[in-house]
Amino acid sequence: RTVTLREEPTTKNTAATPIINKKQQEAEQARKLKQKADLQAKEARMKITNPKDLFRCAPEYKGLYSQFDANTGVPTHDQEGAPLTKSAMKKLKKEQDKHSKQLASRSASKDGC
Repeated sequence: RTVTLREEPTTKNTAATPIINKKQQEAEQARKLKQKADLQAKEARMKITNPKDLFRCAPEYKGLYSQFDANTGVPTHDQEGAPLTKSAMKKLKKEQDKHSKQLASRSASKDGC
């Protein structure tokens, strides 16, 4: 039998629907809280205007690294003092570039009409 999208199932389990609705509401609340936390983290991150300071000042990176490259600001050593691998430094550099692009697009949108 083919069921169209508009057709409702003919049998409903009325005893199970309040439980499902409650679970859906809890999931929706959890999703909204996560979105709010993500938005706050993004706003806090966008307050860091110099990309060199991203790994020193951003809350999610604070305390994870002990030494930084003087020119780029990319971490070179972890909190125990062990040097980071090239691939880890490359990922961090990519994250820093992404942040600088977000800053540039944000400032361009504020300056434009």
